[in-house]
Amino acid sequence: MEAAEVDMEAAEAEVEMEGEAERKSDGDGEYEARKKTPMRRLRWNVEHSDAEVAERQKRMKQTHGHLDDKEGEEARKGDIKRERQSESEESRSESNDPKQKLMYERYLEWKRRNEEKEEEERRRYPDKVNDPEAYQAMLFRQSWDNCYLKKYGSFDKKTNIPCKRFTHNLPPRGGTAKQTIQVFYVKVGGITGGLQWPLEVFGLVALRDSLDYNRNIIFERKRDKCQILTDQNPYLELTGPVRAVLLSGHVIFEASLYVKGATRSDDKELSLLAITSLGEFDDAHSYLVEHSYTSRLSTLELMLGYLTYSVEATIEVRVICGTWPADGFRFIFEANAGIGQWIVLLETAETADVGDKISLARQVVSVDYHRDRELKVVATITNGSATYTDEKAFKPLKMGASSKELSLGGLGLEATVYWSCFPFAPV
Repeated sequence: MEAAEVDMEAAEAEVEMEGEAERKSDGDGEYEARKKTPMRRLRWNVEHSDAEVAERQKRMKQTHGHLDDKEGEEARKGDIKRERQSESEESRSESNDPKQKLMYERYLEWKRRNEEKEEEERRRYPDKVNDPEAYQAMLFRQSWDNCYLKKYGSFDKKTNIPCKRFTHNLPPRGGTAKQTIQVFYVKVGGITGGLQWPLEVFGLVALRDSLDYNRNIIFERKRDKCQILTDQNPYLELTGPVRAVLLSGHVIFEASLYVKGATRSDDKELSLLAITSLGEFDDAHSYLVEHSYTSRLSTLELMLGYLTYSVEATIEVRVICGTWPADGFRFIFEANAGIGQWIVLLETAETADVGDKISLARQVVSVDYHRDRELKVVATITNGSATYTDEKAFKPLKMGASSKELSLGGLGLEATVYWSCFPFAPV
């Protein structure tokens, strides 16, 4: 204890010398008030140090602890942790700085108000916690009038910008290939809330881009024309886009889907989404990516293609000769835009007369414009054990049209691709 008392006196003298300048500038009263707290703590620590050492040694004996004993080591760690917590709490409780006290009180008040506000929002908007994707979709709908109404019209408005926009005439300031998004599929990957397959689904799925931010529909079904989804075939039958989707600026993926019930009051909301960020894009090369989004009673899964330098292709197919097989055939028409994934443009059992166009479910695709890429189209007819197929490749162009014939047994088709680039500046 004598050595400890000498150390304490030396520490007090050192603190006294270091504080001389503060005493002169701040006044003796304020300095003394600040000095008492640390010195009182120092004196208390010295006076009790021997007692703490004895107590620790006693606990070590009780646990048979040694320097290399695990149980003793845990006991020592527990002592150190409790000591640090005690010192931290004591430091906070003994703080006499009015400014710190005021700041801490203001922080506590702010924290309390913020927690009350969040709790009120959770009561008013349970989706904010329980279904954040649906909550964001509702916020997007509410903000539309402030952000886009004057320039682009109502929230439900569909894009009026057509495909083949610059097939025959270049844009006023010139045209170029640009970054685009291609949707390959959208499927219901999982269901909850007691739903069971099959599902009668109606509603819409759309994309919005910076050209006009209006809906570019890729799936739309009314309640009286539902699509039946099964666990073996949960893919939505896409019908769009009606024009290529530009990647510049924000691209918004929107879904509002329902499951048909026995009556309208029994209908259930299957998915509600407004995804305003579809991820970071690597503009060095084109590639495929898959996303999944959970909201309401399902998880939607989609495959997208990011094309770094692409043009728009609108495909039309016409019957030029021959006859269709007998009843029971299937006709499939597909396209490959140059990044390794096929797009089903039509799958049907319906026929068309010679000279008539075959109405494709999807007409517009984005095609990689790099020199080694091609747009491939494949037509296939299956009738029992007989299968007829033909494939043609098209070199991408920035404008104009290309036509090639396909032969499927006794049926002749002509596929025409109308090419269109994109304007350098909005028109």
